[in-house]
Amino acid sequence: NVSIFPRYKASGVSVRCIEGIMGCTDSESLNYDETANIDTGCLYLGDVNGDLTVDIADVVTLVAYVVQNEANYNLETIQTTGEINNDGIINVIDVVLLVNIIVNQ
Repeated sequence: NVSIFPRYKASGVSVRCIEGIMGCTDSESLNYDETANIDTGCLYLGDVNGDLTVDIADVVTLVAYVVQNEANYNLETIQTTGEINNDGIINVIDVVLLVNIIVNQ
Protein backbone atom coordinates (compact mmCIF):
# COMPACT_ATOMS: atom_id res chain seq x y z
CA ASN A 1 0.00 0.00 0.00
CA VAL A 2 1.15 3.47 -0.86
CA SER A 3 -0.15 6.25 1.34
CA ILE A 4 -0.80 9.59 -0.29
CA PHE A 5 -1.50 11.05 3.13
CA PRO A 6 1.69 10.21 5.04
CA ARG A 7 0.76 12.38 8.01
CA TYR A 8 -2.41 10.28 8.48
CA LYS A 9 -0.53 6.99 8.38
CA ALA A 10 -1.34 6.30 12.01
CA SER A 11 -5.06 6.33 11.20
CA GLY A 12 -4.64 3.51 8.69
CA VAL A 13 -5.66 5.61 5.68
CA SER A 14 -3.83 4.41 2.59
CA VAL A 15 -4.44 4.22 -1.12
CA ARG A 16 -3.50 1.35 -3.38
CA CYS A 17 -2.32 2.59 -6.74
CA ILE A 18 -3.32 0.43 -9.72
CA GLU A 19 -1.52 0.97 -12.99
CA GLY A 20 -3.80 1.68 -15.93
CA ILE A 21 -3.18 -0.85 -18.69
CA MET A 22 -5.01 -0.07 -21.90
CA GLY A 23 -6.35 -2.75 -24.20
CA CYS A 24 -9.37 -4.90 -24.90
CA THR A 25 -10.99 -6.31 -21.77
CA ASP A 26 -13.50 -8.68 -23.45
CA SER A 27 -12.24 -12.26 -23.46
CA GLU A 28 -14.57 -13.09 -26.38
CA SER A 29 -12.80 -10.65 -28.72
CA LEU A 30 -9.97 -11.21 -31.19
CA ASN A 31 -7.65 -8.73 -29.49
CA TYR A 32 -8.28 -9.60 -25.81
CA ASP A 33 -5.55 -8.50 -23.42
CA GLU A 34 -5.80 -10.25 -20.07
CA THR A 35 -3.57 -7.60 -18.48
CA ALA A 36 -5.76 -4.67 -19.58
CA ASN A 37 -7.95 -2.86 -17.07
CA ILE A 38 -8.89 0.13 -19.27
CA ASP A 39 -10.95 -0.90 -22.31
CA THR A 40 -9.78 0.88 -25.44
CA GLY A 41 -11.83 -1.12 -27.92
CA CYS A 42 -12.26 -4.71 -28.97
CA LEU A 43 -12.37 -6.44 -32.34
CA TYR A 44 -14.81 -9.24 -33.14
CA LEU A 45 -14.74 -11.78 -35.97
CA GLY A 46 -16.87 -10.47 -38.82
CA ASP A 47 -17.32 -6.97 -37.41
CA VAL A 48 -15.40 -5.56 -40.36
CA ASN A 49 -16.63 -1.98 -39.99
CA GLY A 50 -16.03 -1.91 -36.23
CA ASP A 51 -19.55 -0.91 -35.16
CA LEU A 52 -19.84 -3.84 -32.68
CA THR A 53 -22.51 -5.52 -34.83
CA VAL A 54 -22.04 -8.21 -37.45
CA ASP A 55 -24.49 -7.42 -40.22
CA ILE A 56 -24.88 -6.67 -43.95
CA ALA A 57 -22.86 -3.45 -43.56
CA ASP A 58 -19.85 -5.63 -42.73
CA VAL A 59 -20.41 -7.66 -45.89
CA VAL A 60 -20.52 -4.46 -47.97
CA THR A 61 -17.30 -3.23 -46.35
CA LEU A 62 -15.54 -6.55 -46.84
CA VAL A 63 -16.60 -6.73 -50.49
CA ALA A 64 -15.30 -3.18 -51.03
CA TYR A 65 -11.97 -4.29 -49.58
CA VAL A 66 -11.81 -7.47 -51.68
CA VAL A 67 -12.52 -5.64 -54.94
CA GLN A 68 -10.12 -2.87 -53.89
CA ASN A 69 -12.77 -0.19 -53.87
CA GLU A 70 -11.70 3.17 -52.46
CA ALA A 71 -14.34 2.88 -49.73
CA ASN A 72 -13.79 4.37 -46.31
CA TYR A 73 -12.61 1.53 -44.07
CA ASN A 74 -10.04 0.87 -41.40
CA LEU A 75 -7.40 -1.41 -42.91
CA GLU A 76 -6.20 -2.79 -39.56
CA THR A 77 -9.75 -3.64 -38.48
CA ILE A 78 -10.52 -5.38 -41.76
CA GLN A 79 -7.32 -7.39 -41.69
CA THR A 80 -8.10 -8.57 -38.17
CA THR A 81 -11.86 -9.13 -38.32
CA GLY A 82 -12.39 -9.96 -42.01
CA GLU A 83 -10.04 -12.93 -42.15
CA ILE A 84 -12.87 -15.36 -41.38
CA ASN A 85 -11.26 -18.67 -42.39
CA ASN A 86 -7.80 -17.75 -41.08
CA ASP A 87 -5.93 -18.75 -44.25
CA GLY A 88 -3.87 -15.57 -44.43
CA ILE A 89 -5.76 -14.08 -47.38
CA ILE A 90 -8.94 -12.01 -47.38
CA ASN A 91 -10.96 -12.94 -50.44
CA VAL A 92 -14.43 -13.93 -51.64
CA ILE A 93 -14.34 -17.04 -49.45
CA ASP A 94 -14.23 -14.81 -46.39
CA VAL A 95 -17.18 -12.83 -47.78
CA VAL A 96 -19.22 -16.03 -48.19
CA LEU A 97 -18.29 -17.18 -44.68
CA LEU A 98 -19.28 -13.79 -43.27
CA VAL A 99 -22.67 -14.06 -44.98
CA ASN A 100 -23.05 -17.50 -43.38
CA ILE A 101 -22.24 -16.05 -39.95
CA ILE A 102 -24.96 -13.43 -40.41
CA VAL A 103 -27.55 -15.88 -41.74
CA ASN A 104 -26.93 -18.28 -38.85
CA GLN A 105 -27.15 -15.65 -36.08
